[in-house]
Parts: sequence; C-alpha cells; structure tokens
Amino acid sequence: MWTVADVLVLEVRDRGRIDDPLVGRTAPDPTGHGQRGLWIANQLCDLVQLRSLDDGVVVRLHVNIAVDTNTGSSPDGFGPQV
Repeated sequence: MWTVADVLVLEVRDRGRIDDPLVGRTAPDPTGHGQRGLWIANQLCDLVQLRSLDDGVVVRLHVNIAVDTNTGSSPDGFGPQV
C-alpha cells in the first residue's frame, strides 16, 4: 500500500489466473456463491487495474483520498468532516 499524490494504491497478488478481461465489471448472480470480490472492489474504488502474469494475477486498487480544505470532505462526500 502506498500513496501517489492524493491517491491511495493497494496492490494484491495471487497465484490464480483470470482470463476474462471484464471480470468484476458486471454484477454477480445474486443467488450464486463467491465471485463478488472484484465486483465490490469496482464499486468502491476509483480505479481497479488487473494484470494476468505468468505466475499469477496482480490487482491494484486506487482510491482518491483528496480532502477539500474548505469543506473537510473528499470529492465524493465521504471524507472526514472538520
């Protein structure tokens, strides 16, 4: 986990394999089991990057953490109030 300017970046690595380039972009079957993690990440994060490598998958989650100094809120309205 690290920051770049006003963006928090979290990287997760896994030995699995993802072949569907749109995985996590559409809502999962509500009656199914599993397969919700990347969908939830796409709902909560500003950017989700997915890379399939020879030895696994790398997922990078980006969240804007900028705070407006006038309002004390992040641009999405969920930041701390001053």
